[in-house]
Amino acid sequence: MSSTPLALFVGLPNPILSDDEFALFRETNPLGLFVGRRNQREPEQTKRLIERFREAVGRDDAPVFTDQEGGREILQRINELRRRFGFSVLFITHDLGLMVQFCDRIGIMLSGRLVEQNTAEAIYRTPRHNYTKKLWASFPSLHGGVLL
Repeated sequence: MSSTPLALFVGLPNPILSDDEFALFRETNPLGLFVGRRNQREPEQTKRLIERFREAVGRDDAPVFTDQEGGREILQRINELRRRFGFSVLFITHDLGLMVQFCDRIGIMLSGRLVEQNTAEAIYRTPRHNYTKKLWASFPSLHGGVLL
């Protein structure tokens, strides 16, 4: 499958990106959309691309998870598009609990190194690395204990 940008797949009557914007997108982001990354040569065009991405996921604000519900809405929309069109998404976050709900596979990094990677279910049920276990232990449960 080609690496066509997410912003093209929104089912709107008009394309999200014009041909010129698509060419700029491919030039500045050959591996995908990095929201918040600015192309220093074309800041206005890059800003327009980011605004169009926001339209694609149905949000007016920046796709930054400032609250859990806002993040969940964005993830649900991205997940819907991911299932429909079969592309991959890379999330970088500290919210392990949310990622278990939305990701197929999870990688855990510590000091810039990948220390564990597995299916989301395995990361949740049987974490192997001590750091992963500590991450889970840092989440309070609904009953006042820890998740594990």
